[in-house]
Amino acid sequence: SGSLRLGSTGSHLAYVSVVLSPKDERRRDIWTITSVLSRRINTEVRDVKARLSIEGIASLVNVVSGDANPVVVEIEGGDLGRSLALAGSVAGVVARTSGVRDVDVSYRTGKPELQLSVKHEEAAGLGISPLAVAATVRAAFKGVEVSRYRQGDDTWDVHVRLRDDDRQSLGSVDGLFLLNPAGVRVPLENLVDREEDSGPVSVERSNKVRLVKVTASLTGERPLDRVVADVRRGIDALGPAPSGLKIADTGTRSQMVDTFRQLALALLLGMGLVYVVMAAQFESLLHPFIVMFSIPFAASLPIAATLFAGMFFHDTPA
Repeated sequence: SGSLRLGSTGSHLAYVSVVLSPKDERRRDIWTITSVLSRRINTEVRDVKARLSIEGIASLVNVVSGDANPVVVEIEGGDLGRSLALAGSVAGVVARTSGVRDVDVSYRTGKPELQLSVKHEEAAGLGISPLAVAATVRAAFKGVEVSRYRQGDDTWDVHVRLRDDDRQSLGSVDGLFLLNPAGVRVPLENLVDREEDSGPVSVERSNKVRLVKVTASLTGERPLDRVVADVRRGIDALGPAPSGLKIADTGTRSQMVDTFRQLALALLLGMGLVYVVMAAQFESLLHPFIVMFSIPFAASLPIAATLFAGMFFHDTPA
């Protein structure tokens, strides 16, 4: 079974969720099914870019922590162009690594936009501030509230802006004028530099520094730690990161390392607390060590005997 929903970032995006039949009712495991689907979609579906992910407990943890992919390489740097160039090289390394699929770079360009940069010297010489330029362009294309119309208990905001036909071409920008303090009309094209570009859909930052991520999913053929180790060796082979850029491995592997480190710390704290309580009970600093270190040796023989006899612990219903 499955479901379909449109993406929240645009009508050109869609998400398809599929629920597999129980494991004992199918012949292939989830990794094989995912790999086959990914390969067929990439070869049979044209003009569509698709990514497959396996949802589950581990995936939910990744989503909460911010990374929904097992392999994630983060590139931090203030220069977006250099970050994207390095991200392309890292993506090539990840794609050549055995056991990964759906390699992707997080940076996305959005809709085309017209960027206007104020010529500060020319504007200052004509007595026009950059704020006035921005306010004029905003009022012309987005509109400005000039009044409110009331009728009984209902109220409507009144906005003024250019007609739809006058906001459909770039020539409309050149046709705008501003009045300087002397009352002289100054064409907008004399005050700004115009550039056509595409802005990003979203900007990711870490510690106030722009962030670009290279992500990948696993095919299930190799364990995560070996894949990450190969990716790390490939990145090291590229040489040191350019000045001002920083490369960091995150994703599921990094979260596993942090989790085990926290578990080890909690275990040590628990052992220390048990020792303090036992030392207070025995009124001795040596006896708690003897009791605590005898427990593993005492438990090893019954466990070994149970495994040798082929017996298992289980709950017996009352």
